[in-house]
Amino acid sequence: MAPQTQSGFSWSNIAVGAAMNMFEVTTLGQPFEVVKTQMASNRSQSMAQALRTVWSRGGVFGFYQGLIPWAWIEASTKGAVLLFTASEVNQAARSLGFGPGASGLAGGMIGGIVQAYATMGFCTCMKTAEITRVKQLQTGVQPPSTWAVFADIFRREGIRGINKGVNAVAIRQCTNWGSRMGFARLAEAPVRSFSGKSDKDKLSPFERILCSSIGGALATWNQPIEVIRVEMQSLSKSAEMHHATKPTIMSTASYIYKENGIKGLYRGVSPRILLGIWQTVGTLAQDETNIRLLCPTSWQKTIIMTTKHIFEDAAGLVDKAVLGSALLNPSLRVYAPHRVVYDAEHERKKVALIAGGGAGHEPSFTGLVGKGLLTVAVSGDIFASPSAAQILSGVDLAATDKGLVVIVNNYTGDCLNFGLAAEKARSAYKGEGGDKHVEMVIVGDDVAVGRTKGGLVGRRGLTGAPFVCKALGAAAEAGQDAKTLGKIGRAIVNNVVTVGSSLDHCHVPGRAKGDEERGALGPDAIEIGMGIHNEPGVKHIEKKPATNELLSEMLSLLLDPNDKERAFVPFDKDSDPVLVVNNLGGMSNLELTAIAAEVESKLLKEWQLRPVRVYVGTYITSLNAPGFNISLFNHKRVKEESSADLLELLDAPTDAAHWVGVGHGWSNDPKVPTPDEQLKQSKATLEQKQKSGHGVSGSATEGAAASSGPVNSDPELTRKVIANACQAVIDIEPTLTKYDTIVGDGDAGETLRGCGEAVLKALNNNEIPLDRATATVLGIGQVTESNMGGTSGAIYALFFTGLVQGLLESSQDSSQPATVKNWGHATAVALRSLGNYTPARPGDRTLVDALDPFAKTLDEQGQQGKDPKSALSAAVDAAKQGAEHTRDLTARLGRATYVGETSEKVPDPGAWGVWALAEGIAKSF
Repeated sequence: MAPQTQSGFSWSNIAVGAAMNMFEVTTLGQPFEVVKTQMASNRSQSMAQALRTVWSRGGVFGFYQGLIPWAWIEASTKGAVLLFTASEVNQAARSLGFGPGASGLAGGMIGGIVQAYATMGFCTCMKTAEITRVKQLQTGVQPPSTWAVFADIFRREGIRGINKGVNAVAIRQCTNWGSRMGFARLAEAPVRSFSGKSDKDKLSPFERILCSSIGGALATWNQPIEVIRVEMQSLSKSAEMHHATKPTIMSTASYIYKENGIKGLYRGVSPRILLGIWQTVGTLAQDETNIRLLCPTSWQKTIIMTTKHIFEDAAGLVDKAVLGSALLNPSLRVYAPHRVVYDAEHERKKVALIAGGGAGHEPSFTGLVGKGLLTVAVSGDIFASPSAAQILSGVDLAATDKGLVVIVNNYTGDCLNFGLAAEKARSAYKGEGGDKHVEMVIVGDDVAVGRTKGGLVGRRGLTGAPFVCKALGAAAEAGQDAKTLGKIGRAIVNNVVTVGSSLDHCHVPGRAKGDEERGALGPDAIEIGMGIHNEPGVKHIEKKPATNELLSEMLSLLLDPNDKERAFVPFDKDSDPVLVVNNLGGMSNLELTAIAAEVESKLLKEWQLRPVRVYVGTYITSLNAPGFNISLFNHKRVKEESSADLLELLDAPTDAAHWVGVGHGWSNDPKVPTPDEQLKQSKATLEQKQKSGHGVSGSATEGAAASSGPVNSDPELTRKVIANACQAVIDIEPTLTKYDTIVGDGDAGETLRGCGEAVLKALNNNEIPLDRATATVLGIGQVTESNMGGTSGAIYALFFTGLVQGLLESSQDSSQPATVKNWGHATAVALRSLGNYTPARPGDRTLVDALDPFAKTLDEQGQQGKDPKSALSAAVDAAKQGAEHTRDLTARLGRATYVGETSEKVPDPGAWGVWALAEGIAKSF
C-alpha cells in the first residue's frame, strides 16, 4: 500500500475524545465499573450479591460512587488522550505504508498504554479510595477522607503507591483497545456477508453497534489483568496485608489463584462484558447523530461535511436549471421535454456547434450557448448522458446549412449517445445533398489516469471541453467549415493537460449520504486527480499538505517530461501556455484567484513558463465539490497542427452568459418568452423540420424502413415476446442494482428497469407496431432512445438501429414473415454495427460479453435451420455463459475502469441484464 502524506495534528480529537468518554461514564459506564470492581475485590460474591451490596450503599446513587469528580476527571482525560494518541499513531502508521487494519490496531494499543500511564494511575487510585471509604462507612467505622487516604498512601509509598497496579492497567488498556478495535473490525466481515453488503457499503447504525458489541465483549478475555489490578490497589489501601509486603503482578495472580482458583481471576467478567460493550459502542460506533449530541457546533465542523442543499430533492432540479439558463440571453430558447438549450438567432450560413452531457457540471454546457460559442447544448440527468433522442432534437433545432460539429467529453455514455446522433445526422444530411458535414470532437485532457490505467478508455474529459467549445465557436462565427473546425478541435485536445484536486467528494441533492459522497475523504484529507463524478484520483492524502507543496505536485503531474504515464503534451520555456484555474463548484472566488496567483508564480520559478493568457473561473463543475482544476494549453503546437491561432479564437467575443456575460442584444422593451411559449415555438420548429423530410429526431426519416422488411408471423406472439422481455428486466432490477453498487455507480438496474417499463407502457398503449418486424424494432428503439440514457441506453439504441438494417438486408420480400435465419442475420449485423462505435469486445467486462455470444449463436442456429425455441434456447445459454464469465474479468471500459477491485466476484451488471432480457424472450416460445 502506498504511503500517505502526514502533516499536522488533529487537536480537535482531544475535545471530542473527552466529550465521548464523559457521555459513556455518566450513563451506564460508571454503574458497570462499580459492580465490576465490587466483584473483582470481593471474589466470593456472585453478580446478584454484588448488585445488592452496591444498592445497599445508597440505592441508585451507590452505582455512581466516585463519579464526581474522579470518574469524570478520569473519563475526560483518558478519553482525550486515547482518541488523540490513537488517531495520530494510526495516521503515522498509514504514512509509513501500513494498511488500515494494522494501523488501527497499533493506534488502539499505543493509545491504551499512553492513556494508562498519563492519566489513570492517579484517577483510579482516588476513585478506588472513594469506593473503599464508602464501604467502611457501611460497617459503622468512620473512615478518613479520600484526600487523607491519598496522603497516607503517598506518605508511605510515594508515587509508586499512587500508581499501584498501573503496569497491570497499562497491559489491560493495551490489550483492551487493541482487542476491541481488532475484534470489531473482524466482526464487520461476517456482518457484511450476512446482510449482503460489499466492502464499499456503509454499515447501518444497528450493524455498527453489533460489530462494536462483539469487539467489546470478546476483549474481556484479559479480565485476570483487571482482577489483579484491583487486588493490588485494594492492598495498598488496606492496613491488613494478606501476602507479600510489596505485591507484584505475578505474586498477586498467584495469591488469587490459591484463594479462589481460576474462577477468581474472572470474577466480575459479566459486568465487565457489559462495560466493554458500552465503551466500545461509545467509541467505535459513533455516527453523525452521536457527534452532534456530544460535541459543540464548532467541533462538528471538523468532523462532518455538510450535505445540505437549497433543493433537497433532485426531482425537477435539472429541468428548472435548464429553463433558468435561457433567462440570461434574449436569443436563447429551451425545448424543455428534451432539455435542449439553443440559440434561436443562429445564422444558417454558419456551422452549428452542439455539446452536452450529464447535469451537475454547469455552466458546461447549457451555460455556454450563445453567439461565438455553442449553438445547442443538451443536458441529461445528474451525471448521466442525455439520450440520443434528446440530442437529435438538439440537432434539428440547430439551424444550419453548413454542417454540424459535435463536442463531447470522453465518457462512454456521452460518446455513444452523441455518436449515435452524429451518425443519424450524417445519414440525413447525405439525403439532403449539398456540403453539410458532421464532425465529432471528443475531449480528453485529464492526466490523473495514466496511459496504463486508461488503456482503451483514454483520458477523461475535464476543463478542456469548454475551451474547445469557445475556440470552435469563434472559428464557426468567422465562417470556417465543419471539417476545419474538426481539425482545430482535435489539435486543441492533443495539446491540453488538466489535473484536479478536491478536499471532498460532491453530494447529489436528495441522495442519502454514502461513503462515496461528501464526507468520504475525512476532515483533513485531499485527493489529487479526482474525477468530476467522484471517480478516484491518482493520490489520496489523509492530511492535506501545505498549499505550496500541493500545487507543486499538481504542476509536476502536468509538466514532468520524465513521467511516461502522464507526459501527454511537451512544454518548453518558449511555449507561453494558456493557464486555466477552474472551480469545481465548491471553492470560494477568494481562494480560487489566490491559487491562480500561486500557480502563475510557480510556473515561472519552477518551470520557466510564463502564461500568455490566464483564465480563472467556473467553467465545468462537479456539483458542490470543494476543489479546482489546473489546465495548460500549448497554443503554439495547436497552430502547428491546425494553422489556427488559439489565442485569437479565445479572445473573440461571445454573448454566452457564463463565459463573459452578455452586455448587448436586449431591446428597449425586453420580453423573455415563457416556458410554454418556448415549448410551442420549439415544437413548431421540429414539426416543420420533420414535415420537410430533413429532420433526424422524429420518425419521418425512418418511415421507409418501417414499411419495408419482413412481417411478423404472429403479431400476438410478438406482443407476448416484448412483454416477457420487459418484465424480465423489471424483475431483475434489484439484482443488477446490487451488482452495480459493488462494481459501478449503482444505476444499471434502475436504468434498464425504466426502459422496460417505458416499452411495456408503449406496448399496452398500442404505440409499437406489431405487423412488421422492422416497424416493431424501430418502435422499441425510439422508446429506448427517449427513456434510456447513459452508456447502456446508447448501446441498446445502436443495436436496435443495426437490427433494422440487418432485417432489411436479410429479406428482399416484404410479404414474407421473418424467420429465425432473418433474425439471426440481423443480430449479427447489429453486433458488427455496434462495434463501430465502442471498443468493447468480449473479455472487456461489459454487456458485450453476453450480447456477442447471443448474437453469434442465434445467427449460427438460423443458418442451420433450427426452430425458434431451439435457437433461442441455445443463444440464451451462450449469453448466460458469457455473463457468468465476467465474474473473473477486470473492467477495461466505462466508469467501472476507475473503480477499485473488490473481493466479491459478481458478474457485470450490463451483461447480466442482457441475459435476463434474452431469457425473457425465450420464455415466450
